[in-house]
Amino acid sequence: MATLTQIRTDIATRLGQIDGLNCYSRIPDMLEAPAAVVGMPDPVEYGVTFGPTGATWTIPVRLYVSRFDAENAQDIVDEFIAPTGDSSVKQAVEDETVTITSGWHAVNVASAQEFGAYRVGDIDYLGCEFTVEVIAT
Repeated sequence: MATLTQIRTDIATRLGQIDGLNCYSRIPDMLEAPAAVVGMPDPVEYGVTFGPTGATWTIPVRLYVSRFDAENAQDIVDEFIAPTGDSSVKQAVEDETVTITSGWHAVNVASAQEFGAYRVGDIDYLGCEFTVEVIAT
């Protein structure tokens, strides 16, 4: 059975394919941008598929980029939210060629939303939040 720790680690591993993106499978106190942080699921739906041990995990992945140059930051976010391309979060997370340990059955980056400013520690970032859906047993 897939554990939440394995699922978060697998998402971060796939995001690690994006050159220059720092990936965190747990929510850090401090981070180095550009960064992707795999959050805690909300919600977890049990028994929807694959019997009583199956679950659908809805996991947020928050993207942070430096706001040093606001226009450049927006351009960088644009590259991460593209559905395809070398910097695409969707393409990286859904890349089936990257080995996973959780044994999930399916993963889908369903949306990107919550575009705006985020504060981590004492630093402001520009970013957004991706919704990643994982079906696992």
